[in-house]
Amino acid sequence: MRQILIGDVIAAARSVLNVPRDVRARRLVQLLDQALVADKVTKRTGRPHFAWGNGSLMAACPQRHHKDAPPLAEQAYLEALRDTIDQVILWKQRDSSQTRHHG
Repeated sequence: MRQILIGDVIAAARSVLNVPRDVRARRLVQLLDQALVADKVTKRTGRPHFAWGNGSLMAACPQRHHKDAPPLAEQAYLEALRDTIDQVILWKQRDSSQTRHHG
């Protein structure tokens, strides 16, 4: 998967902002996994994945936001950002662990 940048975190948080908290983690892992698959497709074919883009987390997010991000004072947005960062950390730990055991 391409390197995760702050814009990716913001895009992912915005895409799960209205997802219920009890399923948000699962949705974020799904986005991370989709970005990984898209990156592999892009590297193999030289073209972006038809649905998940070029391998960036931002490209895997289903909604493109044309308005500004919510203010950081908004509790729900802060929670979505926190949940996104938490899942990125866990996903990277899982990926690192699998790499050590399988490669």
